Amino acid sequence: AADVAIARDTAGKAALEEAKEVAKLRKSAEALCTELCAEADESSQLLQELLVSRASTALLVCREEASRKMISNLLASREDAFLRGVFLVWRQACGEGSQEASAELTAKLESLRQEKSLIESKLADANKQVVALESEKVAASEAKLAESLRTQLKSAEEREAKAEEGLWELRCTAA
Repeated sequence: AADVAIARDTAGKAALEEAKEVAKLRKSAEALCTELCAEADESSQLLQELLVSRASTALLVCREEASRKMISNLLASREDAFLRGVFLVWRQACGEGSQEASAELTAKLESLRQEKSLIESKLADANKQVVALESEKVAASEAKLAESLRTQLKSAEEREAKAEEGLWELRCTAA
């Protein structure tokens, strides 16, 4: 029982460290984003949006990596606790020789196996959700960027048409 508590405490500490790392990465990504935006002038707003998009993508990648590390550390500690429990049960079963104790330990072992499979399925679902959310965020930012580019292109075409019209009028009045 003490080994399980130690494993849980270790997993908790690892999770806290990973959360701190994610927060630090988020702050540095935001600082980078604001620094890049401050350096760019108003005429390069498209460039700013592209940089923000790339910084956001980098942040998502870093966040995913940190969360995967945290989850893998948690699973490793749970696996360690599970294996310790298995060997403890085995040692007790061999030492006591009682059928009742053996049945009780077998039930405990089965419950630990079920808990392990439940945690693994939750981890798989969480990873799927993380991937889906990140895909949605990237697609949304790319769609927003494409719409911005279309708007700017249309505006540039309109200015070009007005400039050509003005040039034609100047030529007509000069002739």
